[in-house]
Amino acid sequence: MISKNIFEQLFKSSSPPVDAKLIKRCQDNLLKHGIDFKSFSLLPDVELKLPKLEGKDIEEHFYNIGELQSAPYRKLLKKLAECSLPPLPKKWSKAAGWRKYTGNKSQSVACPPDDAVIFDVEVLMSAGKRPTLACAASNDAWYGWVSEPLSKGEGHKQYDHVNYENLIPLETDGMEPCGDLDRPRVVVGHNVSYDRAKIKEQYWLNKTGVRFMDTMSMHTCVSGVTSYQRTVLKAKEKEPHPTDDEWMEISSLNSLSEVP
Repeated sequence: MISKNIFEQLFKSSSPPVDAKLIKRCQDNLLKHGIDFKSFSLLPDVELKLPKLEGKDIEEHFYNIGELQSAPYRKLLKKLAECSLPPLPKKWSKAAGWRKYTGNKSQSVACPPDDAVIFDVEVLMSAGKRPTLACAASNDAWYGWVSEPLSKGEGHKQYDHVNYENLIPLETDGMEPCGDLDRPRVVVGHNVSYDRAKIKEQYWLNKTGVRFMDTMSMHTCVSGVTSYQRTVLKAKEKEPHPTDDEWMEISSLNSLSEVP
Protein backbone atom coordinates (compact mmCIF):
# COMPACT_ATOMS: atom_id res chain seq x y z
CA MET A 1 0.00 0.00 0.00
CA ILE A 2 3.00 2.33 0.31
CA SER A 3 5.30 3.54 -2.44
CA LYS A 4 8.34 1.53 -3.45
CA ASN A 5 10.62 4.34 -2.31
CA ILE A 6 9.29 4.31 1.26
CA PHE A 7 8.91 0.52 1.36
CA GLU A 8 12.58 -0.02 0.57
CA GLN A 9 13.65 2.42 3.31
CA LEU A 10 11.42 0.83 5.94
CA PHE A 11 11.89 -2.84 5.18
CA LYS A 12 15.10 -2.92 3.10
CA SER A 13 16.06 -6.21 1.50
CA SER A 14 15.38 -8.33 4.58
CA SER A 15 11.64 -8.50 3.92
CA PRO A 16 10.53 -11.82 2.38
CA PRO A 17 8.53 -11.66 -0.88
CA VAL A 18 4.75 -11.65 -0.51
CA ASP A 19 3.15 -15.01 -1.25
CA ALA A 20 1.13 -14.86 -4.50
CA LYS A 21 -1.51 -17.13 -2.95
CA LEU A 22 -1.93 -14.67 -0.11
CA ILE A 23 -2.46 -11.82 -2.56
CA LYS A 24 -5.05 -13.90 -4.41
CA ARG A 25 -6.96 -14.61 -1.16
CA CYS A 26 -6.95 -10.91 -0.31
CA GLN A 27 -8.26 -10.01 -3.76
CA ASP A 28 -11.00 -12.66 -3.56
CA ASN A 29 -12.00 -11.32 -0.14
CA LEU A 30 -12.31 -7.78 -1.54
CA LEU A 31 -14.53 -9.02 -4.37
CA LYS A 32 -16.62 -10.98 -1.87
CA HIS A 33 -17.43 -7.72 -0.07
CA GLY A 34 -18.26 -5.84 -3.24
CA ILE A 35 -14.95 -4.03 -3.65
CA ASP A 36 -13.74 -4.22 -7.24
CA PHE A 37 -9.98 -3.90 -6.90
CA LYS A 38 -9.59 -3.98 -10.69
CA SER A 39 -11.31 -0.63 -11.13
CA PHE A 40 -8.86 1.79 -9.59
CA SER A 41 -6.47 4.57 -10.53
CA LEU A 42 -2.86 4.54 -9.37
CA LEU A 43 -1.60 7.49 -7.37
CA PRO A 44 1.89 8.70 -8.18
CA ASP A 45 4.61 7.21 -5.96
CA VAL A 46 5.72 9.32 -3.03
CA GLU A 47 9.43 10.12 -3.08
CA LEU A 48 10.39 10.87 0.52
CA LYS A 49 13.72 10.55 2.31
CA LEU A 50 13.09 9.12 5.78
CA PRO A 51 15.49 9.47 8.73
CA LYS A 52 17.93 6.60 9.10
CA LEU A 53 16.48 3.60 10.96
CA GLU A 54 17.94 2.91 14.40
CA GLY A 55 18.31 -0.80 13.71
CA LYS A 56 18.03 -3.37 10.95
CA ASP A 57 14.24 -3.00 10.50
CA ILE A 58 11.33 -0.85 11.63
CA GLU A 59 10.52 -3.08 14.62
CA GLU A 60 14.07 -2.82 15.92
CA HIS A 61 14.01 0.92 15.20
CA PHE A 62 11.09 1.59 17.56
CA TYR A 63 12.51 -0.73 20.20
CA ASN A 64 15.85 1.09 20.16
CA ILE A 65 14.45 4.61 20.37
CA GLY A 66 12.09 3.48 23.17
CA GLU A 67 15.04 1.95 24.99
CA LEU A 68 17.03 5.16 24.60
CA GLN A 69 14.25 7.24 26.17
CA SER A 70 13.21 4.86 28.95
CA ALA A 71 16.51 3.27 30.03
CA PRO A 72 17.56 6.00 32.55
CA TYR A 73 14.16 5.82 34.26
CA ARG A 74 14.04 2.03 34.31
CA LYS A 75 17.47 2.04 35.94
CA LEU A 76 16.22 4.41 38.66
CA LEU A 77 13.06 2.35 39.20
CA LYS A 78 15.03 -0.88 39.48
CA LYS A 79 17.34 0.65 42.07
CA LEU A 80 14.34 1.92 44.05
CA ALA A 81 12.53 -1.44 43.84
CA GLU A 82 15.57 -3.33 45.12
CA CYS A 83 16.35 -1.03 48.05
CA SER A 84 15.15 -1.25 51.65
CA LEU A 85 13.49 1.95 52.79
CA PRO A 86 15.14 3.64 55.78
CA PRO A 87 13.42 3.43 59.20
CA LEU A 88 10.42 5.68 59.68
CA PRO A 89 11.00 8.85 61.74
CA LYS A 90 9.90 8.48 65.36
CA LYS A 91 8.63 12.04 65.39
CA TRP A 92 7.41 14.21 62.50
CA SER A 93 7.86 17.99 62.48
CA LYS A 94 4.87 20.31 62.04
CA ALA A 95 7.00 23.06 60.47
CA ALA A 96 5.80 24.36 57.11
CA GLY A 97 7.45 23.08 53.95
CA TRP A 98 9.68 20.05 53.36
CA ARG A 99 11.71 18.34 56.04
CA LYS A 100 14.24 15.54 55.50
CA TYR A 101 14.55 12.68 58.03
CA THR A 102 17.67 10.52 58.24
CA GLY A 103 18.18 8.37 61.32
CA ASN A 104 17.42 10.51 64.37
CA LYS A 105 18.14 13.76 62.55
CA SER A 106 15.90 16.07 60.58
CA GLN A 107 16.56 19.21 58.58
CA SER A 108 14.60 21.68 56.50
CA VAL A 109 15.04 21.24 52.72
CA ALA A 110 13.59 23.03 49.71
CA CYS A 111 12.44 19.73 48.18
CA PRO A 112 13.50 16.06 48.05
CA PRO A 113 16.76 16.04 46.01
CA ASP A 114 16.78 12.28 45.29
CA ASP A 115 16.53 11.01 41.72
CA ALA A 116 13.88 8.40 42.62
CA VAL A 117 11.16 8.84 45.25
CA ILE A 118 7.83 7.34 46.28
CA PHE A 119 5.35 10.19 46.71
CA ASP A 120 1.89 10.70 48.22
CA VAL A 121 -0.30 13.72 48.94
CA GLU A 122 -3.16 14.10 51.41
CA VAL A 123 -5.89 16.72 51.01
CA LEU A 124 -8.46 17.78 53.62
CA MET A 125 -11.34 17.87 51.16
CA SER A 126 -13.72 19.59 53.58
CA ALA A 127 -11.34 22.59 53.46
CA GLY A 128 -11.01 22.65 49.67
CA LYS A 129 -8.53 21.21 47.21
CA ARG A 130 -5.32 22.69 48.61
CA PRO A 131 -2.72 20.06 49.58
CA THR A 132 -2.53 19.54 53.34
CA LEU A 133 0.27 17.01 53.83
CA ALA A 134 2.73 15.16 51.61
CA CYS A 135 5.21 12.38 52.18
CA ALA A 136 8.09 11.05 50.10
CA ALA A 137 10.61 8.25 50.59
CA SER A 138 13.84 7.34 48.83
CA ASN A 139 16.48 4.70 49.51
CA ASP A 140 18.30 7.26 51.69
CA ALA A 141 15.68 9.28 53.57
CA TRP A 142 12.08 10.09 54.41
CA TYR A 143 10.53 13.48 53.65
CA GLY A 144 7.48 15.22 55.03
CA TRP A 145 5.74 18.36 53.73
CA VAL A 146 3.28 20.43 55.80
CA SER A 147 1.04 23.22 54.50
CA GLU A 148 1.15 26.71 56.04
CA PRO A 149 -2.34 26.62 57.63
CA LEU A 150 -1.63 23.27 59.29
CA SER A 151 1.80 24.34 60.52
CA LYS A 152 0.30 27.44 62.17
CA GLY A 153 -2.48 25.45 63.82
CA GLU A 154 -5.15 27.61 62.22
CA GLY A 155 -8.78 26.77 62.76
CA HIS A 156 -10.78 25.03 60.06
CA LYS A 157 -11.26 27.23 56.99
CA GLN A 158 -12.76 26.72 53.55
CA TYR A 159 -10.32 27.47 50.71
CA ASP A 160 -12.15 28.01 47.45
CA HIS A 161 -9.06 28.48 45.29
CA VAL A 162 -5.71 26.74 44.88
CA ASN A 163 -2.99 29.27 44.07
CA TYR A 164 0.49 28.47 42.80
CA GLU A 165 2.07 29.27 46.17
CA ASN A 166 -0.24 26.72 47.84
CA LEU A 167 1.20 23.86 45.77
CA ILE A 168 4.08 21.56 46.70
CA PRO A 169 7.59 22.16 45.28
CA LEU A 170 9.27 18.97 44.08
CA GLU A 171 12.11 20.35 41.95
CA THR A 172 12.62 23.88 43.28
CA ASP A 173 12.42 25.94 46.43
CA GLY A 174 9.24 27.30 44.92
CA MET A 175 10.97 29.39 42.28
CA GLU A 176 14.69 28.57 41.96
CA PRO A 177 15.83 25.14 40.68
CA CYS A 178 17.31 22.60 43.08
CA GLY A 179 19.97 20.89 40.99
CA ASP A 180 19.88 20.08 37.27
CA LEU A 181 16.23 20.11 36.20
CA ASP A 182 17.01 18.19 33.01
CA ARG A 183 18.50 15.14 34.74
CA PRO A 184 16.32 12.00 34.75
CA ARG A 185 14.20 11.71 37.90
CA VAL A 186 11.29 9.40 38.63
CA VAL A 187 8.35 9.80 41.02
CA VAL A 188 6.27 6.75 41.95
CA GLY A 189 2.70 7.02 43.21
CA HIS A 190 -0.64 5.21 43.30
CA ASN A 191 -3.18 7.06 41.14
CA VAL A 192 -0.31 9.49 40.72
CA SER A 193 -2.23 11.90 38.48
CA TYR A 194 -4.03 13.06 41.63
CA ASP A 195 -0.77 13.75 43.48
CA ARG A 196 0.87 15.24 40.40
CA ALA A 197 -1.83 17.92 40.20
CA LYS A 198 -0.60 19.29 43.56
CA ILE A 199 3.01 19.84 42.40
CA LYS A 200 4.17 23.33 41.44
CA GLU A 201 6.52 22.43 38.61
CA GLN A 202 3.86 20.40 36.79
CA TYR A 203 2.25 23.71 35.76
CA TRP A 204 5.38 24.98 34.02
CA LEU A 205 5.22 25.35 30.24
CA ASN A 206 8.69 23.80 29.83
CA LYS A 207 8.98 20.20 31.01
CA THR A 208 11.87 18.95 33.12
CA GLY A 209 13.53 15.53 33.47
CA VAL A 210 10.95 14.27 35.98
CA ARG A 211 8.73 11.38 34.90
CA PHE A 212 5.94 9.70 36.87
CA MET A 213 5.12 6.02 37.26
CA ASP A 214 1.59 5.13 38.39
CA THR A 215 1.36 1.84 40.30
CA MET A 216 -2.43 1.84 39.85
CA SER A 217 -2.05 1.89 36.07
CA MET A 218 0.58 -0.85 36.31
CA HIS A 219 -1.80 -2.95 38.42
CA THR A 220 -4.70 -2.37 36.04
CA CYS A 221 -2.80 -3.63 33.00
CA VAL A 222 -1.48 -6.71 34.86
CA SER A 223 -4.20 -7.72 37.34
CA GLY A 224 -7.07 -5.32 36.69
CA VAL A 225 -10.70 -6.36 36.46
CA THR A 226 -13.59 -5.95 34.04
CA SER A 227 -16.85 -4.23 35.00
CA TYR A 228 -18.41 -7.66 35.72
CA GLN A 229 -15.45 -8.72 37.87
CA ARG A 230 -15.55 -5.42 39.75
CA THR A 231 -19.21 -6.07 40.62
CA VAL A 232 -18.37 -9.57 41.87
CA LEU A 233 -15.52 -8.31 44.07
CA LYS A 234 -17.66 -5.56 45.57
CA ALA A 235 -20.57 -7.92 46.30
CA LYS A 236 -18.72 -9.61 49.16
CA GLU A 237 -21.92 -10.79 50.85
CA LYS A 238 -22.77 -12.97 47.84
CA GLU A 239 -21.14 -16.30 47.10
CA PRO A 240 -19.07 -16.02 43.86
CA HIS A 241 -19.65 -18.46 41.03
CA PRO A 242 -17.13 -21.37 40.97
CA THR A 243 -15.86 -20.17 37.59
CA ASP A 244 -14.74 -16.92 39.23
CA ASP A 245 -12.22 -18.61 41.54
CA GLU A 246 -9.41 -18.67 39.01
CA TRP A 247 -9.32 -14.94 38.20
CA MET A 248 -10.09 -13.87 41.79
CA GLU A 249 -6.76 -15.34 42.88
CA ILE A 250 -4.77 -12.97 40.69
CA SER A 251 -7.01 -9.89 40.38
CA SER A 252 -8.21 -7.17 42.72
CA LEU A 253 -9.77 -3.72 42.82
CA ASN A 254 -7.57 -0.68 42.17
CA SER A 255 -7.35 0.90 45.62
CA LEU A 256 -4.00 0.67 47.39
CA SER A 257 -5.55 -1.30 50.24
CA GLU A 258 -6.82 -3.93 47.78
CA VAL A 259 -3.82 -4.30 45.49
CA PRO A 260 -1.73 -7.36 46.52
